[in-house]
Amino acid sequence: MKTVASGPRRSSGKGNSKCELRNAELVASRRFRNSHFAFRISLFYNRPAMHTKTRLLHKITGILTVFIFLGTGAYMRFNSPGLFESDPAVRMMFRSTHIYILLAGLLNVGLGSYLILSQQKWRRILQQIGSSLVLIAPLLLICAFFYEPTSRSLERPLTLPAMLLLLIGTVSHLVSTARRSSVDGRSAVTSDQLVEPIPARSGSHRLWKR
Repeated sequence: MKTVASGPRRSSGKGNSKCELRNAELVASRRFRNSHFAFRISLFYNRPAMHTKTRLLHKITGILTVFIFLGTGAYMRFNSPGLFESDPAVRMMFRSTHIYILLAGLLNVGLGSYLILSQQKWRRILQQIGSSLVLIAPLLLICAFFYEPTSRSLERPLTLPAMLLLLIGTVSHLVSTARRSSVDGRSAVTSDQLVEPIPARSGSHRLWKR
């Protein structure tokens, strides 16, 4: 009877151990993916970049609008005799639009400071629609400040649509928070509360990159 050399047995044992190690790495990688699947989905629907861009856009628009409010106030201050002597209605239109500009600016600053996009799709869509309307309104009011008083009419072709945009935008944000569950509020991820993913083990992390 021929005896089998011990060398091939050692080689076979090493091959089996390598296969077992690779299988263990595959199992660990699958567990890692499954355990972090919900975390990655929550990051997708609460993308910090989306929060940051929307809030930053509101902040910039709001601050610029407040500065323009101060500029329109200075404009009325230094040009009041020529602006208001002709008709008191013109003075009323200048002053009212001046205050509306401040309203739009402060509303944008408030949204830029506290806006958190929801995880639920329909709520997030309402928030984005509301933000778009609130961002457009200051531009219409600034145009209305210089155009409407000079038209010598009490009609407000620009101020009225701008105020409707502010109203609809604010109501959209209000409706998006109606009956929101506490879980939705706790699970929202903002740019200041970003949680970094838990690093995987050495073997599974190496397989994940492949």
